Amino acid sequence: MKLKHLQSLQLTSYPIEVSRGHLKLEPLSGHENLSELELSGVIDNPSIIVNTNGLPQNLTRLTLVNFALRNDPMPVKCLVNQKMNGRKEE
Repeated sequence: MKLKHLQSLQLTSYPIEVSRGHLKLEPLSGHENLSELELSGVIDNPSIIVNTNGLPQNLTRLTLVNFALRNDPMPVKCLVNQKMNGRKEE
């Protein structure tokens, strides 16, 4: 199924706490109308998110929930809403 006009997408892997379900993503760059993306849980291939070539050009909001990255590979260059929530795990 091709969702050519998809504008918003929320993906959650369950159970988050018990067995750490994993999301298996493919590049989303082909979804040109996708402007909001929320991912919750563990992603098998976080390079899709880290490598901005895997994300749509029109993406204006990216929300990562219960997402474990040891280092921030994408330092914030321009924070439009002047707001950022999160914590770094040691």
